[in-house]
Amino acid sequence: MNPDTVQLASMSSEQNSVPCNVASLLEENEVYEPSYSYDEVFPALPETEARHEQPQANLGQWNQKMKVKTSVITQVFRVPVEERKFREFNSQRFGEQGEQAKICAEIMQRTGAHIEISSSKDQSLTILVTGKEEAVLAARRFIVNELQTQAIITIPIPKEHHRVILGKNGKRLAELEQSTNT
Repeated sequence: MNPDTVQLASMSSEQNSVPCNVASLLEENEVYEPSYSYDEVFPALPETEARHEQPQANLGQWNQKMKVKTSVITQVFRVPVEERKFREFNSQRFGEQGEQAKICAEIMQRTGAHIEISSSKDQSLTILVTGKEEAVLAARRFIVNELQTQAIITIPIPKEHHRVILGKNGKRLAELEQSTNT
């Protein structure tokens, strides 16, 4: 077959491809357009019957997907410049480790969490803590205790409400201390 000859295929089932010279069929500056439609080239898929699905109760435990919770979490929090305990803005030289970095390294060793600190333009600290949930919560508590200034507020609570706040065996008090980092 020479380069000027192209096989044109008709999509009907009666005809097979017929070689012809495209240049002889087209007028000058005329564009070749195929004579078959999209539906002929790409026929629709056959319809299938809707599957009858079994109720979920009959599937059993083996066909249910397990829900897996991630074991590593990340928490980000800020310490504003007003609440920073160490104000070592320009006191350290390049490459030297400041007091904050030493404290964070110690907390990382103690808890097993990974801590990243960055100081922003307004001199506030942004702290990123990554690790297992217990380690992250413990690290955050240590960071807040070590890097933030502590304010003390005393609130008088009547004696009849003490048991509600403390909880059984002091469990509620421990939860409050952990959630509020106090």
